[in-house]
Amino acid sequence: MNKVIKGFLILFSVIVIALGSWYFINQSTKKADLSTDNYTPDDKLIAEIKGRVWEFAEAQETVISQGINGSPDIVSFSGGSFPMTKIVEKRSSKDKPTKFDATERANNKVLIQKLIDKHGTLVKQASERFSIPALYIYVVMSVENTEGKTNYVSPGGFVGLMQIDTSSAADTLTTQKKRKLLTVSDLQFFQKKLGSITQVSKNALKDAETNINAGALHLSEMIVDNKFDVVKDIHKIFFSYNRGKNRMDNDGTKALSLDGLINRYLGTVHTVGAEYLIRALGPHGAADILVNDLGITS
Repeated sequence: MNKVIKGFLILFSVIVIALGSWYFINQSTKKADLSTDNYTPDDKLIAEIKGRVWEFAEAQETVISQGINGSPDIVSFSGGSFPMTKIVEKRSSKDKPTKFDATERANNKVLIQKLIDKHGTLVKQASERFSIPALYIYVVMSVENTEGKTNYVSPGGFVGLMQIDTSSAADTLTTQKKRKLLTVSDLQFFQKKLGSITQVSKNALKDAETNINAGALHLSEMIVDNKFDVVKDIHKIFFSYNRGKNRMDNDGTKALSLDGLINRYLGTVHTVGAEYLIRALGPHGAADILVNDLGITS
């Protein structure tokens, strides 16, 4: 084989691999049945979901004692209407601060405020559409994608502001429709965003409105499927969003407290879920900043 042909074949192979990778990252799809033909929603069940009530009170953080030689401060919370953990995320080195800690609080506050300013209207609409606290949507956005990059696709294929993948989005839409928990208006909204072929693609999930609503519906599904209390079980809702709705059932950990859940999973294959809870509900975490600094209490 002469060098010209060999070079051409190598170049051709590189192009094919590149195009395949691009397609996988941007165009891979998952079907969802969004047709309204012969569809009648369960108005009674939908009314129960719409009847969810929540209000969040500020929690006062108090440092009881200072840490020594890099050990964490001992922190206490008084007041507040949902659990907050005293557990802090461990630093991998002194020169590499954690994503949510005291040194990063001011910077994270600015980033989260930008999320609110840019996407507040969409979050409010999704909150009302699926009866999910706006606070929860902001917490997920803050932990998953603090800088608000709508086009970001993680190595695992999770997309956009709420870091939801095509499979989760499509499965949630299909399941909630089968249960008749989507209104005709909900279905029409997603039809308009996703198109008549009802394919959920990664490109579609890069749209902020589609992504936020898909994520909000997924949060609602966590509550419905697990019969969670919308406020008291906040830690279980976030853990399920990150690790999957069946993880706690599979492991027999559904009754654990916030700290119990974190300690159970730290150092395991699901340590990411434990760290997620610390970033969401820990000292200087997303919920702490949103409620106590930015006044997001609904």
